[in-house]
Amino acid sequence: MRKRQLITLVCVVAVVAGAIGISRQSATGKSASTARSLPENRQTAPTDLPAQPEMNIPTQVVYGLFFGEILAFQKKAEEMDRQGLDGSFFRDYHKQLMGLSEPQWQILAGIAAACNTDVINLNQLARAIIDRERARHPHGKLNEGEALPTPPAQLAILEEQRTTTIMQAREQLRLALGEPDFTHLDDFVRQNIESRTKAVPRPTQP
Repeated sequence: MRKRQLITLVCVVAVVAGAIGISRQSATGKSASTARSLPENRQTAPTDLPAQPEMNIPTQVVYGLFFGEILAFQKKAEEMDRQGLDGSFFRDYHKQLMGLSEPQWQILAGIAAACNTDVINLNQLARAIIDRERARHPHGKLNEGEALPTPPAQLAILEEQRTTTIMQAREQLRLALGEPDFTHLDDFVRQNIESRTKAVPRPTQP
């Protein structure tokens, strides 16, 4: 049986909880520019922290987390609106954080929403397969002498489809924004998401 090294990506984003803490601070004087180009002065990591080994986070993972974060914030805004509260902080968070103009934000929000819908559907298909396989082994136990089951091939196919979906959304974003603005956004997204994501390589299989 062919075995491949996998990289387990543990997301430590805590997106909504972190944003709630931010929303309690004063927002005066902190509105982002609505200029055409994205801000040049992007966030940098503190220089007094120990240097961390560089991790190569796959692009589809970075953008999958980014698009998912946008979805989480929009849902939080809708929830607050239903409660009669002001959800504008969450609704406009990414737009202001990256200094997007309204047209740029509409492009990003639309592409992210469509991508998230497709990814959620793929995840639901994968979950159904995983649940079906788990049902064959109650409590995760194998029968005596039973070999460890091979992961269903459908999961690998769904993962490829998920990667393709996210990368196509990223390409749509590049074409819609234009190369200069997309380059600025891409740099910002990578730094912002990767700074909150930890890649943990699995041990090498013998």
